[in-house]
Amino acid sequence: MREHIHTIREELALGLTSLISNLKEFNFITVALTTKPFPKTLYPNLPNLRYVMNIPLWGTEHLGEHLKEFTIRRLIKLSAWTHEDDIRENFTPYFRTFLREAKLGGRDPEAVGEALVKMHKFLLNHSFRKTFKSIHVWKAFHEEIIEDELYSNARVSYMLKLNHVIRYLFRILAYDYPEANLYHSSASGLCGLIDVIKKLESGIPYIVTEHGVYFRERLLEIYPELNLPEKIFWLSVAPLYSFRKYFALASSYIVSLLFIGVMYRIVEAKLSLHLIHVYGIMLGAFFAIMYSTSMLYIRYKILGVTSEPTIGPKPSFIIYSGLSYSLIGVYISYSCLWIGFWSGR
Repeated sequence: MREHIHTIREELALGLTSLISNLKEFNFITVALTTKPFPKTLYPNLPNLRYVMNIPLWGTEHLGEHLKEFTIRRLIKLSAWTHEDDIRENFTPYFRTFLREAKLGGRDPEAVGEALVKMHKFLLNHSFRKTFKSIHVWKAFHEEIIEDELYSNARVSYMLKLNHVIRYLFRILAYDYPEANLYHSSASGLCGLIDVIKKLESGIPYIVTEHGVYFRERLLEIYPELNLPEKIFWLSVAPLYSFRKYFALASSYIVSLLFIGVMYRIVEAKLSLHLIHVYGIMLGAFFAIMYSTSMLYIRYKILGVTSEPTIGPKPSFIIYSGLSYSLIGVYISYSCLWIGFWSGR
């Protein structure tokens, strides 16, 4: 019987229960990232599920105090082994690397992976609480924020909140996870870091089954107050903006405007009776062009065509990628027409 480790989010527990129960030839260990140390179990105990390892991000004063193997003696030892010089030399450089790469969208995955592994090994044998209370860790965080063109404009309250969130999310790096023949996570976000670390440490295969377009979801969370057209525009410009390719972003914007101008001149005469529809369709086309050019630029200029076997884009790719935006543009135009109709009455 081979062992298979899941790292999951609470809301996916029911679906993964079905997966585990139908793979009887495997033994499973489930690692659940939760918001409290003793969550209510919503799924039955399965014969091939060895145990559930609960990792609470909140609700505990000392790391791991909810676990049966937790002892005060171990806590005191970790605290005694943790010194400021050790934190400065063996933890802070990797913490700084992780923050820098996170700000840049993870342009160097190897550096991110190495930083995660090094921080994980350090926190296994040192006090998590003492480490993140260290002046060296706070100084590294503060310098990375101050030196950044974007984050340096943030309010002090935002910096304190961000530091607080990072400290709690990094708790997952301080746990010792069991060995297995295969690792699987339900998302490429926080819970996926556990599997990345284990893969880099032991070379065990890692599978991720993403249950949503994670990058888009995080982008939309940045500005939840945006309306629908503004969210679409933000999704179109955010990829190049995150890579700091400002010239490419401005170029794609100008090219999109020129293309839309030409198209408007072509269709204006034929659709002059329904001009409001033209505006909606042009808006959808503009978003489609911006998004398509951004993705193609990132694929060929930033990631490089040699990163994996690929072929040139076909017309169908452009049509399909822009179809959703065009439909939204048509919806907006009809909404404006309907509002205008009732306003006229």
